[in-house]
Amino acid sequence: MSFFYSLGGPSISIVEPPSGSAISCDSLCVTFSVQDSDGVDSSTVYLSYQINDGPVHIATIDSSFVTWSSGATISAPDQITLCIPEPVMEGDQIVVSVDSLTDVLGVPATMGRSGTFWIDWSPPEVSDVNPTPGEEIDTPQPLIWAVATDLIAGINQSSACFVVNGTDTFCTDDVIVYWSGDTAFFSTVLAGEFFRGGDTVEICFLVEDNATMCGANDTTYCWDFTICAGGPVVDAIAPGESSIVTCDTIHQLILTAFDSNGVNYNTLHIVIDAPGGAHYDLSYPSSPELSVSGDTITVLLDFADEGTVWVSVELEDNLGNAISGGSYDYWFAIDHTAPQIVEYTPLCDSTAMNIPETLWVLVHDPFGIPDPNLFCIGIIDTSGDTTRICGDATGGIYSEGDTIFVILDSLGIQFRGGDTIVWWVEQIADWTTMCEPNYGDVGDTCHIPISSTGPEVTIVNPQDINGDGYIYFGCDFPYTFAFLLYDPDGYDTSSICVNYSCID
Repeated sequence: MSFFYSLGGPSISIVEPPSGSAISCDSLCVTFSVQDSDGVDSSTVYLSYQINDGPVHIATIDSSFVTWSSGATISAPDQITLCIPEPVMEGDQIVVSVDSLTDVLGVPATMGRSGTFWIDWSPPEVSDVNPTPGEEIDTPQPLIWAVATDLIAGINQSSACFVVNGTDTFCTDDVIVYWSGDTAFFSTVLAGEFFRGGDTVEICFLVEDNATMCGANDTTYCWDFTICAGGPVVDAIAPGESSIVTCDTIHQLILTAFDSNGVNYNTLHIVIDAPGGAHYDLSYPSSPELSVSGDTITVLLDFADEGTVWVSVELEDNLGNAISGGSYDYWFAIDHTAPQIVEYTPLCDSTAMNIPETLWVLVHDPFGIPDPNLFCIGIIDTSGDTTRICGDATGGIYSEGDTIFVILDSLGIQFRGGDTIVWWVEQIADWTTMCEPNYGDVGDTCHIPISSTGPEVTIVNPQDINGDGYIYFGCDFPYTFAFLLYDPDGYDTSSICVNYSCID
C-alpha cells in the first residue's frame, strides 16, 4: 500500500504590482505566484476581478485573459497573470483575486489572495505657492514653498526639485529642500541664493507622484515674484521667522539687513515682547544689547521662558526709505514641553472588526508638533519576530499636525483575522529648528485583537425539524434549499460552496 503525506495546500503571493499600488498604465495585469511542494493542480485555479462596484468576474486558466507559467520543477513556483480584458478609466479601483486552488493531492489553499489597485493618469496638483505669483516681497532670501497633492498615488517627496531662474536646481535633501505634510519648502538661505532689490525671480517646482508600472506622473509649475526696490530688507536668521526652538536659553537673536542704497543703522529700532511679560525697547547705537557687523544685526538678550517671542524691527536705508510696511515683524516659539501621547487608534485592547491599514498616534504639545523623523515603534509580526522602524525611511511613518501615522502595509506584515497586533512606541520627540528636541514618554505596549468570527449559516428551507442535521423531504425533484447567511463584516460570495449527500 502507498500513501502520501501532504504538508499543506498551496501558498499564494502577489508578484507585481504590489497591492495598494497606483498604476499609470492604460491597462492592468496582475501576476500571482503559487507554490506547493507536491505541485499545483492548475485546473483547480479560480480567479476573479472587480472594477469599482461593478460585477465580480470569475476566471480560470482557460480564460483568454489569464496566462499560466509553470515553474522549472514540480515544487518550484508557478505564476498566474490576469490582464483585465476591458478598458479601465482614471480613478478606477480594481480588485484582483486568486480565490481558490488545490495541489495535485487535492489539498486546497487555506485562503485566497487579493490585491487592490487604482488607475492614476493625473499628475500632482500644485494648489498654493509662496511667494505668490507676481508678489513683491521684502526679503532677499525668502523661504519658498509649494503645496502639492495627488489624491490617488500620493506624492513622491524625494522627486521634488526647485529651479531658480532656469539655472540653479535644488532637490529634496531634508536640509535645503524638505517636506512638512503636503508642503515642500526651499531654504534660499541654506542654498546660498541671495536676491537683490528690483530682481524678478522665476521659480519652477518639479514633482512626481508614486504611480508605478508605466512611470510616474509629473508636474512642472513655474511662477515669478519680485524683490522690493524700496527700503531695507530685514530677515530673521537665528531663530528663524515662525520657528520653534527647544533650547534651555536663547542668548541672542541674529538678523540680516540689506539695501542696494546702503543701510542707515542709526535708525535701527527693535521692540521685543517675550513670555512672562518681558518687554524690550532697543535703539542703535544707544542700546548696548544691539551690535552691527556688516549686514548682520545681533541682539544680546537671554530668553528662557516657554512661549512666543514677538519681534518688531524698524530701519531705513541711506536714502530715508523705511522697511516696506513700516516694520519687519516676526515671531518664534520657545518649547520646553515634551510631546505626550494622548490616544491610539485603533484603541489599545479593543477588538478590530476589520484588519487595520494604519495605526494612529495622537500627540499633544502646547508649543510644538511631533517630528515623524524621530518617531520609533516596535511591532511583533505574524511569525513572532520584532520589527523596529524609526522615521520615514520606509515611507511607513508620516505626520499631519499633531497626529503620526504608521502604514502597516509598508512594513510587509500581513495580519489576518484572529491575529493580535502587538506594538509600542519606542521614541517620540517634537520638531525643532534649534537645539536638541524634547523627548516624551513612550507609553505601554498596545494589543489590538483582530476579529476571527466567520459567517453564521442557518438552513431555513426545508427545516431541520429534529435538530439532528438530517433533512426529511419528499422525492419530487428539483428541490430548493434556502440558507440564511450572516456576518457583520460581510462575506465573499465567491467562497460559497454547498456539499450534500442523500440517503434513501
